[in-house]
Amino acid sequence: MKAGYAVAATDGAGYLIGQTHPYVSGQDAGHALLDIARAAPAVPGSGLDGKAPVGLWGYSEGGAASLWAAQLATSYVPDVNVVADASGGVPGDLKVVAEALNGGPFAGFLTDSLVGLAAAHPQMPFDEIMNDTGKEAIKKAKSLCVVGTIANFTGHKVENYSTDQLSLDQMYALKGGDGTTWGEVVDRQKLGTGIGPRGSGAKYAIGFPVMQYRGLFDEVIPTETEDGTRQAYCSARVPTRWKTYPGEHLTSDNQAVNDVVAWLGDRFAGKAEYGNC
Repeated sequence: MKAGYAVAATDGAGYLIGQTHPYVSGQDAGHALLDIARAAPAVPGSGLDGKAPVGLWGYSEGGAASLWAAQLATSYVPDVNVVADASGGVPGDLKVVAEALNGGPFAGFLTDSLVGLAAAHPQMPFDEIMNDTGKEAIKKAKSLCVVGTIANFTGHKVENYSTDQLSLDQMYALKGGDGTTWGEVVDRQKLGTGIGPRGSGAKYAIGFPVMQYRGLFDEVIPTETEDGTRQAYCSARVPTRWKTYPGEHLTSDNQAVNDVVAWLGDRFAGKAEYGNC
């Protein structure tokens, strides 16, 4: 706001009494971000023109949300003038992230992911496969903040949640009523697939440049998937600016703030960006 920009933030879908946030559900997150960008000019006193340039920005879960918003913008909000997206700490491939989180210090994020995807896909088997430990974990996950989630689920493994001690791979093989497997549901959240520049005929046509960034010592999101998402964008010929910072997951976002604001400012000013792939 100090730079003279209007800022609109969303906490996503499901943050109402009796609802569950669809954590890591890509299209839900992307739609929520684009909805608020489209609604912002209608807020009384905003002073915003509906044609004003829009920059998307998010980190971690928000980084996935903003990158999904970038992928969906052309088809979902063709009336919104999106000119850029900046996304950091992106969990681009949830299977890679889940494998790293399971049984580790940040296993709570995996529990949240199970709950979030189940909320977004009620037709898939979930509650009925859980044992008492799993049911209690679901209950806790729906009520805890980030700090509580990390503290309460450190070292937890998904194998302890189900009556048949199902591993991640075994859970991925489970099918819903329409024959879709959990593995297919998770794969649909993967960023960087089906993308291309505007006019390419890609499923997700992106008509503006993106910036992606990560911490060199990120202990939450595996480097493999952050680098993989960036490479997917480069391979698809979407103009992509890539930066790394000498921090871990929490500090890297703060380290990037000034660079991101400056980069978005250049896009608002109409300066070209060809990326550094």
